[in-house]
Amino acid sequence: MQGSFGEKHLHGIDPKGRLQLSRQIRDQLKLKKGDRLHLLPNIDEPPYLEIRTAGQWTEYEQRFLSQAPGDLKRDFVRFVQLHRETVIADSQGRIILPRSLRDRCQLDASVVVINMNACVEVWNPKHIERRYADMASAFKSVNNSFF
Repeated sequence: MQGSFGEKHLHGIDPKGRLQLSRQIRDQLKLKKGDRLHLLPNIDEPPYLEIRTAGQWTEYEQRFLSQAPGDLKRDFVRFVQLHRETVIADSQGRIILPRSLRDRCQLDASVVVINMNACVEVWNPKHIERRYADMASAFKSVNNSFF
């Protein structure tokens, strides 16, 4: 049974821009050769890459489209149209991360891949460490209150 917490793995991006997803993540996503994955940069600071299966993408779109119309919604749709990439998994669970997305998310040869269940996140290791370094004491407090 899958819990609420996903998996985290350290991976490399090869010189051709390919990222091999771990067996655990491929199994959780039920990923097979030829499956399409949707890539979208998350422009939080620091930026990271989101990967979604076709089913996860459909759910993401439906949730978004159910929101009230407005300028912000139109701008986000434009952002998605400009930056979303669709890639196909090969038989070894590799996907090509386009150079434009690697650059936008500042992804180098070494990346951290985290299955967040709603999507898979790909981070520059320095970025994720920096983002959560200052939050360590807050996380300790939350953890201590639950356990």
